Formats: sequence, structure tokens, C-alpha cells
Amino acid sequence: MLYEIRADRDVTSKGPEGSGTRRRTVKLPGGPMTLTIGAQPIYLNADVLPPEIATDEHLVTKAVTAESFDPGTTVIDLKAERVQEEMAAAPPDDAAASPAEDKLKAERVQNPTAVAAINKPKRR
Repeated sequence: MLYEIRADRDVTSKGPEGSGTRRRTVKLPGGPMTLTIGAQPIYLNADVLPPEIATDEHLVTKAVTAESFDPGTTVIDLKAERVQEEMAAAPPDDAAASPAEDKLKAERVQNPTAVAAINKPKRR
């Protein structure tokens, strides 16, 4: 979900010429990220707003759609990376297969020049 976040008037009116900002550090799996939020909105892509932002009474947040702002606008992605879990393998039909063989996977990659060299007739 996309969120638009900006600081309220109490914060923005504090600095010279209304340049007051608020900094919030958000904990992410890749490490903490510090966001500087002022009068100009920032856009976050997150499943759920981090508690550091959601509970701050001086930040104005609202859910938006991608069509509601310019396509060139920077969107900060706070979504966790999803790792696809391995699917459980079906039990082997061959009961004689050892547990070690079940864990082995083979992939064959051939270099086209190596194949040509193998198939090249030998000179005598």
C-alpha cells in the first residue's frame, strides 16, 4: 500500500521560513533507515506503516494510489523482501535411493565450443 506522509504545521512552522522537519528512524531487515519528513510529502510503499511513523502525532499520513501523484515521484520501498520457500519434494518412487542421493541435484551446462571440440574427429 502507498502512503503519503508529511509533518504537520506545528513542526513545519518551527524552522526559519517554515522549514521545520522531523526525523524518524525506521527499523528494516537490511538495517535502520532515517527519514526526514517536512512540509513536502514523502511516499512510502509498505504493507503496514512502521510504528515509529504511525504513532507520531506530528505526522500526517494518508493512504494514496499510484495515480494520485506524479510518475517521477520517488517512492521509498519499506516492504520486506519475500523469500520463496522451497517446495517439499515428493517422496522418491525408488525405495533403494539413499538419503544422500535425495539431496543431490545436478545441472548440466555445456559450453558450445567444448561440445564442438569433443565431437571433432581425431587426426591420425
